[in-house]
Amino acid sequence: MYEVWISSRLYTEPKYGDYTLTASKFEWVEVIRVINDEFVQVKYNNSIGYMVKDYFKSTEKWDKFCNVLSIDLKNYSEKLERKERWIITDNVNFRKRPSTDSDVLLSLKIGEKIYVQKIVGKWINALYQMTAYSLITKKDTLDIRSNYWEGWIFEPLTSTKYIPEISHDERNRRAKQQERKKQQKQLPTYSRKKDDKLQVLYDSGLLKKFNKEYNEAWVDPYIWYALDYDIKVGIGITLAKICDNAGSTGRIIFYNNKSGKKLARYSQAWGYKSYE
Repeated sequence: MYEVWISSRLYTEPKYGDYTLTASKFEWVEVIRVINDEFVQVKYNNSIGYMVKDYFKSTEKWDKFCNVLSIDLKNYSEKLERKERWIITDNVNFRKRPSTDSDVLLSLKIGEKIYVQKIVGKWINALYQMTAYSLITKKDTLDIRSNYWEGWIFEPLTSTKYIPEISHDERNRRAKQQERKKQQKQLPTYSRKKDDKLQVLYDSGLLKKFNKEYNEAWVDPYIWYALDYDIKVGIGITLAKICDNAGSTGRIIFYNNKSGKKLARYSQAWGYKSYE
């Protein structure tokens, strides 16, 4: 047990942010382990969380506790760095044993790092450094290795070369891009029985895809750029009318079929606008 010399918040993660409780000045707190140079993991009022290390009263016992664990953790991490590998794709299973029938401990994402202990055939026995969330699921122990999950991973799903992690925003961007591509593949094609005017545009080679639901027309960019302004407006009027369900709100957006870039748009309300 160690004494805090200033009112200290119990953070849910080892960083400034959400907190659940506050220890008053001069209260005694059970310290589990040193997380980094700034935070320690603690148990306070039967809740496990994180407090700022500098908020504890400096004593010989406290300083020795921090220094020993910090050095041990640093040395252990440096030893592991020499055997590091990176995950090359998403949803990689980190298993309890070297078998596809074994229980899955974690699901790792591209760019996450593991530390190799040994390789058996196509399987790697590895350590994975726990996140702030997984830290609190382990037993309260001062063992430095308790900061890591131990398990097995299929070796071809790892790389000895550094692979960067993908940010949350980048993942959302890629997901939207994949959804867009999926929608493009599902775009309906129209025959002469659907609409003669559409069929003429298909036959000319200009119109490649058309989606009435989303008011989108995907065109050949080389043919499009060669058209006169008045012809483009006329095509816009034609397709806007086909898309119009209310009789006065028809609109159409033209896209480059090769690059996906927006070329122009036409609406019955606002007329024609080029983005070239």
